[in-house]
Amino acid sequence: MRKFCGLLCSAVFVSCALAGRPPAPRPTAPSFRLQYAPRISAPSGYTVLQRSTNGAGTLYSVDLPSDDGAAYAAGAGVQLLDLAGSPAEAGDAYGELLGEDAAAAYAIQVPASAEALLDWLWRCSLRQHTPPDLLQELEAMDAGGARAGVANLTAKAIRTIVSATLPADVWNIDALIEGEAARHAGNPACAAPPAAPRSEGGRAAAAAAAAAAAAWKGAGHCDFFGVWGSLVEDGRLLTSRNLDIE
Repeated sequence: MRKFCGLLCSAVFVSCALAGRPPAPRPTAPSFRLQYAPRISAPSGYTVLQRSTNGAGTLYSVDLPSDDGAAYAAGAGVQLLDLAGSPAEAGDAYGELLGEDAAAAYAIQVPASAEALLDWLWRCSLRQHTPPDLLQELEAMDAGGARAGVANLTAKAIRTIVSATLPADVWNIDALIEGEAARHAGNPACAAPPAAPRSEGGRAAAAAAAAAAAAWKGAGHCDFFGVWGSLVEDGRLLTSRNLDIE
């Protein structure tokens, strides 16, 4: 079963002393304790919703208590997808069992106007850094998605992954695109990215969203972590991102 998790980031404060002067006061490190009390809920039951044609996947409905202690309504439990087998078998099963839900989420998250840009970023910047087993899993989603009545699920999954790795504001997205365009300037196939949406209205909306986020002091936002080098057994870069779309 594939499990995804997010870790909270922390910061390290370093103080230095200038020659002949007393050392500057050491900054007080803020508390990184969670601002909310996480609670692990014990499932009250599991219901098999569907098994994939190739036998590599099983989709369950998991019954969990809600925050106020009442049980979820029947049929509204959290879904759990258990995948096994080779990367290709897992991708095929995913496409069959969750293709319809994935396509619905894609329609909300990825505007049609961004598809060409996301395809360019994937083809020229991200694909070569993607592990072969993940590529096999992604490429196999099309066949499973077709059985679920969803076309081009592989492309939809890839664009969703690329969009999830972008910065959170228009200015940094612009900077990323310009940097990648400059890096690929000598490659005719990747030299000119599609135009990115950079309207004044878009910038104003992004600024308003950033101001609203800064004003809200609650916890439970998106998490991201990355580990590499000596922290990973085989030296690979491992990252995870949790998107709390609000």
